[in-house]
Amino acid sequence: MYIEAEIKRAVKKIVACDTDTYKNNSEISQLTKEILEKTLNLDTNVDFRKFERFVLSQGNKKRIVVKYPDLDSAENVLCQCIKQILDKAFHVKYPNRNKIARELFDVMAAIVKMSDFTIVRFDFKNFFNSISTNYVYEKIIKNKISDRLEQELIEKFSLETEYAYAGLSTSNVIAEIIALQFDEFLEAALE
Repeated sequence: MYIEAEIKRAVKKIVACDTDTYKNNSEISQLTKEILEKTLNLDTNVDFRKFERFVLSQGNKKRIVVKYPDLDSAENVLCQCIKQILDKAFHVKYPNRNKIARELFDVMAAIVKMSDFTIVRFDFKNFFNSISTNYVYEKIIKNKISDRLEQELIEKFSLETEYAYAGLSTSNVIAEIIALQFDEFLEAALE
């Protein structure tokens, strides 16, 4: 079963990032089995609303972030699993911010020699927490995912989380998916 392989991959990723506890292969297999069983009966065994909210402060900025309190919970593992499924389905390539910064500095050297130029900067306030996961699911994801169980999983997630909250492992992939559509609309408008 394909979903079992994705769940196991998600469990391994989460276990590798958890420096507080160690799980052997037997424990990883057992956790994978438990989460797979819960996935096969999503309605009664999984509630993606179980996340905790907290505020991160950075200078004058305050950012609302969410996370699942238990790293081994079905909700946290399935959230990672959804990210993996969407990464594959949409061939998401995350921007390399260091490369972008280097390219910007290269362009800035040429700008001083230009007499006519325009710089456009977009900044979305509270970006992740403003992206409707249900909108992205209904308008984009639903048509791209053909596996019934994956579709049910992502639909349940999108309905229960409401937004692509910062802190969830799915926030970047959902933002990238909607940003691709935004880029396409912008390019079409500027042609």
